[in-house]
Formats: sequence, structure tokens, C-alpha cells
Amino acid sequence: MKKTLNKKIYIILFILFIFTYLSLSGLLYYQKIDREEHLMDRNLKQLQNEIDVILSSYEVIAQLSYNNIVNTPEIKEIIYNALHERINRHKYRNELINKFDEFYKELNSYNVRQFHFHFKDGSSFLRMHKTDKYGDNLFSIRDTVKYVNQEKQKVVGFEEGKIFNGYRYVFPLNHNGEHIGSVEISISYFAVAELLKEKFSKSSTFILKKEVIKEKLFSNEMSNYNNSDCFEKYLYDKEFLILLRNNQDLINYDFIVEYNKKNKEVINNKLKEQENFTIGEKMNGKYYVANFINIKNFNQEPVGYFIIYNESKMINYLNHNFEIMIIVLTLSFIFILGLILKLFRNNKKLNFMAKKDLLTGVYNRHKIEEILNLELNRAKRYDVKFSILILDIDYFKEVNDTYGHNKGDEVLKKMCNIIGKNIRDADTLGRWGGEEFIIIAPETNLEKSFQLANKLRKIISQYNFIKDKKVTVSIGVTEYENNYSIDEIISRADQALYKAKNNGRNRVEKF
Repeated sequence: MKKTLNKKIYIILFILFIFTYLSLSGLLYYQKIDREEHLMDRNLKQLQNEIDVILSSYEVIAQLSYNNIVNTPEIKEIIYNALHERINRHKYRNELINKFDEFYKELNSYNVRQFHFHFKDGSSFLRMHKTDKYGDNLFSIRDTVKYVNQEKQKVVGFEEGKIFNGYRYVFPLNHNGEHIGSVEISISYFAVAELLKEKFSKSSTFILKKEVIKEKLFSNEMSNYNNSDCFEKYLYDKEFLILLRNNQDLINYDFIVEYNKKNKEVINNKLKEQENFTIGEKMNGKYYVANFINIKNFNQEPVGYFIIYNESKMINYLNHNFEIMIIVLTLSFIFILGLILKLFRNNKKLNFMAKKDLLTGVYNRHKIEEILNLELNRAKRYDVKFSILILDIDYFKEVNDTYGHNKGDEVLKKMCNIIGKNIRDADTLGRWGGEEFIIIAPETNLEKSFQLANKLRKIISQYNFIKDKKVTVSIGVTEYENNYSIDEIISRADQALYKAKNNGRNRVEKF
């Protein structure tokens, strides 16, 4: 019972130990995840602010261009004449091209993609970025152009066009009190990507919804976009891919393709929500973050994502610290576990020593006396018999003197092994002292125990313990009766043993 209780205590301690270890590891992990999410959220907001600053800077450029170069009497006169003289529009168009050729090249050097004039009816008059494309009406697909020409107010916002997408700054044009059209200066998010790359070493891509592109783009301009293996409902802006393929840095086209493939399912699920989000991933031994910034058009409809990839030194630091803490925690718990196991083994050894003979492994005298008391009480309470057998190895001193104590110890161990195999499970074997052994046989009368003793004597005498040396035992047998005490029972068995010795040894006597 005590042994079982001790085992249960150690099992409970072990379970508590493992639970504590897992709880602390889990706590450290979730703290790390929480900090990572906080860092990624802060990084996303910072990037959004950086983009807003860049777009605001371009708005200043667009406004200055409009105020000082476009919105002049001379330019508006040309547009006015072109509006009212349909037959001469080609002449006025060429005139504007000549006037703005150098200016557009200058704008282009700052990554301004489009410089576009429209009449008040929404028809395209001049695309400096595509001078051979004109005359198409834009009101059906370009809400910014429609709004400016109907409300006569400036508009700023992202919009897909018939050739390119762009973040657009659209201004109304008025000549002598008459609204004559509008002018648009727009940039690609490629311009934003270039600045982020230059100033912050961040690589970017840009994706737009397939349905938006197919709805608005000239069919022969579809080559401006590329399919993606990762984004199911989006296309890449080709300009970004060219930049990434020429990028010699670690975060290049191949890196981004691999990154997206590893997180394909998560990314596509997040894209469905059409909100800003971040994805963290360990690549090449370091942690990187992909920041997906949702792009909305002039009508605040989600149409695409500007994606910025960068290494996160803070997340690398967090994970490095986490790994160190887990290693320290694990080593500490291994050390503590070692102490617990050592304590368990020592306790087990003490328990063994308290009841077992160290040489033979059978019960020692102390434990045998304890069992004898239990058996005596049971016999008295239930009026049942039990017997004891005391065995003594004949001439054992000769074995030690002739063959050495090691051989004598071997004989003792083999003796216990033979006896143990030839008694019942209910019987108890113990070392009584030196070369003496005792067997307690519950519910066994004198005759049956006498038969058992003779059986054991014969088996032992026939066993080859030592070459050319016969080893035998003498056995004394007695039965509990008449409310004997333990001392009386032992005394009677000893007397029977003494008689067996005196009568020639290798025999059994009973009393």
C-alpha cells in the first residue's frame, strides 16, 4: 500500500512538473506571438504613414505643375480651341505635345506615369504617356474624370485606367468662365516602391483585381499585367516584376515567389477580407514580414494591394530571445527532473534496502518478521494453518574457504533463484541470516510443508552449483498451532533444523 502511494505521489509530481513546463513554455510563446503581432501592426501603420507622405509629396508636385505650367491662359486657349474646332484637334494636340515634351520627360524622371488632358464631355484629348491613344470617352470607366468635369472640383485618388493604373491628381480647367475639361497627373505605386526601396531598403509588389483590369483596360494593353501562381483573383503590375527580377538584393523576385507560396492559403483567405494585414515568415534563418496594404479606388471600393516585404530585426530579436529562454527553461527543468528522478531512485533504493536482502534480492529478516506477524494474526482471526520452513546450506563455510566468498555469494543467489521457482506465488521466501533461508507457506499444514521441503531438498541436491562439489541443504519444518508466538514458531523450526543437521544433513525434519 505504501509502495503504491509513493508511486502515485511521484506520478502526480511528474504530471505537475510536465504541466508547469508546458504552461511556462506556452506563456512564453504566446507572449512572443503577442509582441510579434504588436510589432507587425505598428510596422504596418508606419508603412501606411510613409506611403501617405509620399503620395502627399507627389500631390504637391502635381499641384505646382498645375498652377504654374498647365493652368495658364496659353495652354487653356489651346484646349479651348481644340474643344470647339473638332476639325483642327490634331493640330492643337501636336502643339501641346511640343510644349509639354520636355516637361513630361522631367515628370517621368520623378516616376510620374501619366499626363492626360480630357474634354469636358469625358473624351480623351491627349495622353502624353500614349500620344497615339485619344478620342475615347472616359466617363464610363473613369469616375475621377467624370466627377471633376461634373463638379468642377479637384480630385485625388487611385483608379485603374484604360492603359495604366495610377494614383491620380485630377484638376478642372476653366477658360474665360467656361469649363472646358480637366487635366490629370498621376503616378504608379511603382513610384512609391522606388522611394521605399531607396530610403528604407524595402521591396514591393502591386496587385490588382482581375475583374477591375478586364473591365477597364484596353484589350491590347493586358500585357501590362502578369498572372500570379499565388493570388487567385489578382494580377501583378508588370512594372514591379521587372524591377524585382533585376533586383540583386536578397528580397528579389524568387524570394517573394517562394514567400508567397509558403503562405498561399493564409494570404488568399486574408485577401477575401479586403483589409490591411501582415504575414510573418522565417526564410533563410531570418524573419521577414509581408505588409499587405489595401488599395481603394475613388469610390472607396477595394481594388488591389500594395505589398511591401522587409526583414524585421525586432522580430528576429524577439525569436532569438524566445529560443534562448526556451533553452534555459528546458535545461532548468531537465536539471529539476534529474533531481526528482534521483530522489525517486534513492527512495526506491531505500525502500528496497528496507525490505530486501541486497545480495539475493529476496526479503530480509525485518520484512519476514513483518509478514510472519501478518500471517499469525490472520491464522488467529480466521483459524487457518500456516507453516514455516528454515533451510540451511550444509557445510557452507567450506564453500567460502575453498572457492572464495564470491563463489559463496553466487551459490546463495542461485539457491534463492531455485527455491523461488519451486514454491507457490502465495509462499514467501526470505533470507534469515548468513546461509539460512525461511519460507512462509500460508494455509499449509505440516504434512504438505514437509512434502514441499523434501521436494526442494532433492532439487537443490541435484543442481550443479560448483563443479565436482555437491551442495545440499538441511530443512526444519513446523506448523502454527496452539496460539504459538512467532518466537515459539521459529524456535520449533530451528529445533527441527538442528535435528536434521545432527541426523546427517541433506535431510528434512519436522516438529
